[in-house]
Amino acid sequence: MMYITIYLTIFSFLLLTKF
Repeated sequence: MMYITIYLTIFSFLLLTKF
């Protein structure tokens, strides 16, 4: 059940790239 953490990391990375 580590997919949630991976998804959160990817989402945060995408947010950082947006800025």
